[in-house]
Amino acid sequence: HCRAIEVGDDTYAAKLTKKVKSSGGHKSELMSTIEKIMKVLAVALIAVLVSVFTTLIVRFSGSAEYPLSQATTWALIILTGGSFGVGIIPSGLVLTASVALMVSIAQLSKKQTLVQELYSLENLSRVDVICLDKTGTLTDGTMNVVAVEAFTDSETVEKCARDLMAAAGERNATAEAIFKHFGMSESTDYKEKIPFSSATKCSGLVYNDGRKLLMGAPEYLLPKDDERLSFSANAAKEGRRVIAITLDGDLLAFIVIEDHIRDSAPDTLRFFRENGVTVKVISGDNPLTVSRIAEMCGIENADKYISLAGVPLEDIPGIAEKYTVFARVSPEQKEALVLALQAKGHKVAMTGDGVNDILALRKADSSITFAKATEAAKSCADVVLLDNDFSHLKEVVGEGRRVIGNIQKTAVLYLMKSIAVIILGFALIP
Repeated sequence: HCRAIEVGDDTYAAKLTKKVKSSGGHKSELMSTIEKIMKVLAVALIAVLVSVFTTLIVRFSGSAEYPLSQATTWALIILTGGSFGVGIIPSGLVLTASVALMVSIAQLSKKQTLVQELYSLENLSRVDVICLDKTGTLTDGTMNVVAVEAFTDSETVEKCARDLMAAAGERNATAEAIFKHFGMSESTDYKEKIPFSSATKCSGLVYNDGRKLLMGAPEYLLPKDDERLSFSANAAKEGRRVIAITLDGDLLAFIVIEDHIRDSAPDTLRFFRENGVTVKVISGDNPLTVSRIAEMCGIENADKYISLAGVPLEDIPGIAEKYTVFARVSPEQKEALVLALQAKGHKVAMTGDGVNDILALRKADSSITFAKATEAAKSCADVVLLDNDFSHLKEVVGEGRRVIGNIQKTAVLYLMKSIAVIILGFALIP
C-alpha cells in the first residue's frame, strides 16, 4: 500500500519536464553568423541595385538603340540588376553548411552516436568546459561490495540488508551490488517503504513494530560528530563509496562499494585536456570519493572539490570556476552551475542520464546522454551515445571541429564572390 502525495503535473519529475519545455533550445553560432552576413549583404544588395538601375536608366536615356520607351530596354535593365542581385546573395552558403553537417552526422551514426539536431555537432565542437557525471560516465555503472564493517553480529547485518533488498523494488547500481553480495529476503514484514530521496540521500523501510531501517550516505544518517565517520572518509580517499545501514538510528554496518572505472575514460579525458577543454565533475556522491576517482582518471585539479549540500543557489556563481569536483549536487544546483559557467563566457557541455539532469541538459550549450537514459533526458539531449560509450565524444568533437573548419573556409569563397559583385556594381557608375 502507498499514499500518493502528488500525481500528474504536480509530481517533481513533471515539474522539471515543464521547466524544460518552457525554455528555449540551443542557438547555433554558425547560423547566427550566417544570418548577420545575410542582413549586411541585404543592405549592400539594395544599394547596388539602386546604383545599377539608376546608372542604366541614365545611360539609356536618349539612346537610339535602346530607348526607354521599348519593353526590351526595361527587360535588359531588370535582367542586369537581377544578375547582380543573384551574385551578391551567397545562396549556396546555408545549403553547403547543412550538407556538410548532415554528412558528418551520418558518419557518426555509423559509430553508434546519434546527433538529434543538425547544428548540435557545431555546438559540441565549440565547448571549452564539459561537465561530467561520475556514475555511468567516468565509471561504467557497475559496482561491487569489497568490504563490510559490522558494528553488530553479522547475522543481523545480513538479515537487514536482505530485507532492504526485498523492499527496494527496482534496483539501481548500488542496490544491485548489495543484492549480489547479500541476496534478498523471500518475505519481509514491513508496513511502509521509504523511497530514496536526493534530499536525505537514503531509503529504507518501517517494520510492522515501528522500527525504522535505513540505508544511505553515512554523513546523512549519523551525527556529524560521530567518530565512526572517519571510516567513511578514509574509504572515500581511496575512491570507494560507503553505505551505512541503521536501525532506529543505531549504526549496524558500513558497506564499502567500489566503482569500476571505464577503460576508455583516461584516454578520453586526455583528449579533452589536450584540446583545451576543461573538465568539471558533478555528482551526488561523497566529494572525497568523486575526487579520488577523478584523479584516477587523470582529471586536472581533481583535488579541488566541494560538497554543495546546503549551499544556496546565489553562492554558486562564486565557486563555479574555483572547483573541479562538485558533490552532493541537487538538480537546481546543476542548472545553476551551468548558467554560472556560461555567465563567465564559457561554452558548456553537460552529460546526464536522469530526470534530475534535464534542467542542466537543457541550459547547456551542448547536452549529451546515453541510450540507457530516461526518456526525458534523451528528449532534451543533443547527442545520444547509443552504446553508452563515453569515448565516442572524442570522435564527435573531432568531427565537429573538422566540419566547422571546412565550412568557414568555404564561406570565405562565397563572401569573396559577393564582395567582388558589389565592387563591380559600384564600378559601373562612372
